Amino acid sequence: MKPLHSLQMGVRALLLLAGLLLAARGAGAQAPAWQSNLLLGSTGNSGIGVQATTTDAANNVYVTGTFIGTVTVGGSTFTSLGFRDVFVAKWSAATSSFVWAVSAGGAGFEEAPAIAVNGTDVYIGGKFTSASTGAASMAFGAITLTGDNGAGFVAKVVETGAGADFAWAYKVESPGNDGVNALAREGNRLYVAGYFGAASVSFGPLALATGAGNYDVFVAKLTDAGPVPQFDWLQRAGSSGYDEATALQVSGPNVYVTGVFTGTAAFGPSTLTTANTSQFTSDLFVAKLTDAGGAGNWTWAVQGGGNGYDRPAALARSGNNLYVAGNFSGATFDWGGTALVSANGPGNGTVISDVFVAKLVDAGPTGRLGWAQQAGGRDDDRAYGLEASGTSLFVAGLFYSGTLVCGNTLLTRGGTYSDLYLAKLVDAGPTSTVSWAQQATGPGYMGAYAMTSRGNRVYVAGFFNGATGGFGSFTLANAGLYASYVVSVVDATLTATASPRAAAGATVFPSPAHGRATVEVPATAGAATATLTVLDALGRAVRTRTVPTNARTELDLTGLAPGVYALRVAAGGGAATRRLVVE
Repeated sequence: MKPLHSLQMGVRALLLLAGLLLAARGAGAQAPAWQSNLLLGSTGNSGIGVQATTTDAANNVYVTGTFIGTVTVGGSTFTSLGFRDVFVAKWSAATSSFVWAVSAGGAGFEEAPAIAVNGTDVYIGGKFTSASTGAASMAFGAITLTGDNGAGFVAKVVETGAGADFAWAYKVESPGNDGVNALAREGNRLYVAGYFGAASVSFGPLALATGAGNYDVFVAKLTDAGPVPQFDWLQRAGSSGYDEATALQVSGPNVYVTGVFTGTAAFGPSTLTTANTSQFTSDLFVAKLTDAGGAGNWTWAVQGGGNGYDRPAALARSGNNLYVAGNFSGATFDWGGTALVSANGPGNGTVISDVFVAKLVDAGPTGRLGWAQQAGGRDDDRAYGLEASGTSLFVAGLFYSGTLVCGNTLLTRGGTYSDLYLAKLVDAGPTSTVSWAQQATGPGYMGAYAMTSRGNRVYVAGFFNGATGGFGSFTLANAGLYASYVVSVVDATLTATASPRAAAGATVFPSPAHGRATVEVPATAGAATATLTVLDALGRAVRTRTVPTNARTELDLTGLAPGVYALRVAAGGGAATRRLVVE
């Protein structure tokens, strides 16, 4: 079985009875209006597709993805070297224009489904393949990587005045097929996840010779503190079949990864077995690793799935709550005590998918499953993007179905092939509700493949291949094979709900600490600073410091006696306490 990145493009014109009943009860809350941000267009036999996006603290938007033919991004024009090349670009919110763009490619097929930003450093991850058979190569400016038929890559882009260039690039390679699907960063620590296709894999100076099956999961850590990165550790997990990591999140020393597995897979001390042991089915996993500096260790792993092919596409975090979104294609999808029933009904095998969003809680040594929600119709429906802010969740993707049931909202496809959708969910603890859902449509294919957020603005990115893409009150035009977009909505409730939850998302590490600890306080609506108070066992304040929010701060612990302390983080009307051990 090969990694599945292509989309099923069947069209069915059946209405869903359950959807009609829900529509009769009325739609959900009013969805916010689409706002135009940027269009990446093409002409003739050219096309450009955004695969991943993120933002920085200055609200700049970064995009990466693929292009074919000749395309123009801002003031830069690129021509693909082979079937498909990669681009990276920065768009300024202040000037509403591109600041810079660079490209990378080779004679074969290249893709970049992962991006991360740290200050002015931009990281992308993906894979490159050969044009036919034999060795493959990919050029990143003056840097060229060569590999077997397929290899993963991680590359760093640095700004150079008004432009940018590649600083370094490294490959993830085994004798089989390999790829990087996800990146996550915290400060200068960069985490990488994907799959490798043989009994061994190498990444820079790191190597593993313990692959278990056709494809296994890998997670790696780099520390980027100079002209070249330090490779800290490389971990694997998997079964004798097909296993792949699809998304990452990081919080302090906690590294979370999700993906798919078949059969019986080992994640360090944890073993998971699929609900259906057929080689044509898979379940999803969510696992936690603990970063101990020079080593990463599996802590726990949980699973969800049913009798079909289940695939997570995105992972989000808010405090100790984790959320995963993706697709399930069997008749049912089981998530702990919650069972979702496909809108397609039984007997549709592994082809037609419904959307799921599910919650789990990191309880330290274990992961605890929470609620699960679904959306779907009688054809293929997919989720690719997921963002969490406090108790608000945003999920985006596409639906081929004639209708998509999402909570109490019924969306009706306006295009010939697919429409994109964006929905908001609210986490109410043991349950969740769909607040609103909306779509964008055009005469052809439209899909949302990436999301990011900053403050109360949620960005959605993807591409469309019709002549136009309609986003409510405005329309984007396409004169090529396909064009890309980044649009946004503003959700005013995020400002009201972010403050009391922001302190709850604060992290402190390492613990035990020796002399110093790092405290990270997330962005807090209405509060530029937070107050850190270290309390001893008697509740006395022994350290107090005011620090910026949306930043990491080094906390001096010099002079404190060894023991257990409490760190209180107060910001924006909310407060949270973290355990801190000093040695």
